Amino acid sequence: MWRSVEEFASPAAYRVLTLPRTLAFSARADIAVLRALRAVGALVARHESLRTRVRPRNGELRQEAASAGRLPVLVHAMPRPADDPDGRSAAAALAARLAEPRFDHAAEWPLRVALVTVEDRVRQVVAVFSHSTVDFHAAEIVLRDLRLLVLRGALDAPPGLQSLDLAERERGVERRRSERAVAYWMRQFSGVPAFVADPAGPGLAPRHGRGSLVSEAAHHAARLVAARHGVSSSTALLAAIAAAVTADSGRTAAG
Repeated sequence: MWRSVEEFASPAAYRVLTLPRTLAFSARADIAVLRALRAVGALVARHESLRTRVRPRNGELRQEAASAGRLPVLVHAMPRPADDPDGRSAAAALAARLAEPRFDHAAEWPLRVALVTVEDRVRQVVAVFSHSTVDFHAAEIVLRDLRLLVLRGALDAPPGLQSLDLAERERGVERRRSERAVAYWMRQFSGVPAFVADPAGPGLAPRHGRGSLVSEAAHHAARLVAARHGVSSSTALLAAIAAAVTADSGRTAAG
C-alpha cells in the first residue's frame, strides 16, 4: 500500500488511497473542543500505527514510531448554525479537503483530523487516514475507539498488537508463513489457465473496467457463511466467485 500511495501521481487516483471518515455527536452529548482534542490525543497514544512514519533508508523501508509529537487539528466553527444544524455538510467538505493533499509518509503521521463545532460544541469529528496504514476494517476499529474516548474519556480494553510488534513478528514466524505461501503459488501457477473464458472479441481500452453489483441477499449470505467458517466476508465472497468461475469452466482451480 505504501508503494501504491507513493507511485500514484493522479489526484483522482490518489483519492482512493485515503479513507475519509466522520463521526457525528448529538447536541445532548455536550462535547467541548478540549474534550474532543484529548480524545484524539488518547487515540494516537493508543494506536502506535497512527504515529508511525515510513522512511526509505539504505534501499529499505523503515517504520519509525514516535514516542511523542504533535498532531494538528483543524477546528471549524459553523458561522450560521441554522444553515447546517448538525455540521454534516461542513464535515463532508472538510473530509474532502483533508483527503486532497498527498500524505508525506516520511514527514507526517498517517492521520488528519478536524472538528466541526455548532454553538461551541463538537458535532462532527473528521478523520482522514492514509490507506498505507489503515484499511477499512482498521478504520472501523479506530473510529469505535475514538467515539468511546470522546464519550467516556478512557478505554479499559488493551489496544492489541502494535505496529512495531507486528513488524518484529513479520521478521520471524510471518516471514516463514509468507515464504510457504509464495512457494505454494509458484507450484500452482503452471496449472492455472491464463484465461477463465475464451476471448469473445478484441480487448477493452483501457483494459480494466469497474462495475458494481448491489445485493442485500448476497450481503447477508456472505456474513452468515463467514461467521460459520470463522473468516471475513471478503474471504467468503472470494471463495464464492472462485467456485462460480470453476463451475462454469469445468476446471477444479481458479487463479
